[in-house]
Amino acid sequence: MAHNAKRKTNQLMAQKSALAPLGVIRTETVFSKLPIHTLSKKGSVEIHITRENQKGKLDTYWRVSPNRDFGEPRQLAFKIDKLVINQRIDELSAPLPQIIRIGSLRDIARELDCGGDTNIVKRAFSQNASAFITAKFKYADIHKQEKQFEMQGTRYSLVFSGEELPSGETAEVVYIILNEPYLRLLNSVEKRPLDFEYMKQLTPGQLRWYELVSFKMFASFKFRRVHAKLLYSEYCLSAPQKRHYNYDAVKKQMYKIHRPHIQSGYISKVLYKAITGQDGKSDWIMYYYPGERAATEYEQFTKKKVLQQVREQLQLGTTEESDTTDEAKKLIEYFHYRIHGLKDVSPTAKAYRQAQKLIADHGLKRAQFLVDYVDQHTSDIGVKPQHFGFILSYAPQAVAEYEKHRISQEKHRVLQEQEMFEEAYGVYREQKVMEIRARISSEELDLLKSDIKNSFDRNDPNPFGRDRMVEIEIDKELEKRYGVLSFEAWREEQGKLIG
Repeated sequence: MAHNAKRKTNQLMAQKSALAPLGVIRTETVFSKLPIHTLSKKGSVEIHITRENQKGKLDTYWRVSPNRDFGEPRQLAFKIDKLVINQRIDELSAPLPQIIRIGSLRDIARELDCGGDTNIVKRAFSQNASAFITAKFKYADIHKQEKQFEMQGTRYSLVFSGEELPSGETAEVVYIILNEPYLRLLNSVEKRPLDFEYMKQLTPGQLRWYELVSFKMFASFKFRRVHAKLLYSEYCLSAPQKRHYNYDAVKKQMYKIHRPHIQSGYISKVLYKAITGQDGKSDWIMYYYPGERAATEYEQFTKKKVLQQVREQLQLGTTEESDTTDEAKKLIEYFHYRIHGLKDVSPTAKAYRQAQKLIADHGLKRAQFLVDYVDQHTSDIGVKPQHFGFILSYAPQAVAEYEKHRISQEKHRVLQEQEMFEEAYGVYREQKVMEIRARISSEELDLLKSDIKNSFDRNDPNPFGRDRMVEIEIDKELEKRYGVLSFEAWREEQGKLIG
């Protein structure tokens, strides 16, 4: 025990000594939360985000359409944006000018470790400048006022060396010309600090993680929480990166991203909690416990002290694990009680590991359903399972059955809700039409009835059911004339009342 404590203390001291002086860069806080670049070296990623608010209305729309000639903006284009253009913008005072000097392609190539290959740098610039963005969302400006942002276009255009600037002068290096919506946003949003020297040490994927998680980490310090948390599926959407649904694949994928941040002391521990996402698929909440680097950043950037409770958490060492121990114990207990009617059974270490992996892969609800599934099919299986591990081979069938049951329940719920609303809407319509009939003059009603009856006589000489059909058409016309809400508009109104 003493040896472990000494090891952790030495590890923490090593992290402290490794902390280089912070090189501050201040970046905008809106576009940086949304993905523009494909960070994988191969393959294509569709960048398209649609989010609705609690009332079902569109809250955020974001789509990035790469230029076919230049291709998707990838890792080098990402580094140009984050390490070159953002730095040049940060060096300028507000309000930003529309035309910004970036530098020569050769200097930028050296800055980004591209050697002397200016062609790939020029192409990456073009990928950034030609990525067409369709966006609609709300954001808070520097005065905390809510603003609506809409854009259909690119962020900036380029002027390379030897080309003509808007002033008529010839450019001696690369310039960008910020397009109006993007310029207006940059001049109105808050900026937040990041450690520029640290950013330069990271790969694009690791840098993107730092960019996104730093929002959460600062909030955790501000509101005195011992950890920050981020949903895995949300991270995959915002990074962007491929989303996995198996815990082993998720942990392997995120380990490569987390590793330098654990080694540098930005985070001290990562916990995964398996859940079922809103889309009904396996998801994980990732809990990030801050390390010394994150605490130092917060204190230096904000001039505020980190809460002592969080400081104590920094002494716990660095790990990356699954937060499923308590749930695993409950699952094993549920297995023994459901199958054998036994309570207070002491789980073996092997059963713990099996239960933790099962929960991490499928979530607690599906894991419990697996126990139920095996119990219900004992006669088909031909044997009553004695050990927890026996049920694992039935996971694929049980999960498929669970999904089938869940989808069926969801369809039934949606159908019931639709029927309920349709019935309520019918009552609303009937009441409104009755009110309108009582309010309008008998002359107007008679004239309307005559017009509709004559229309029927011209188009359909068969008198069967005519009187009822005329009354139905009168009601429809009155609804139109006097603004009775359509079913869709009425549903929206009900949502506002509930909200």
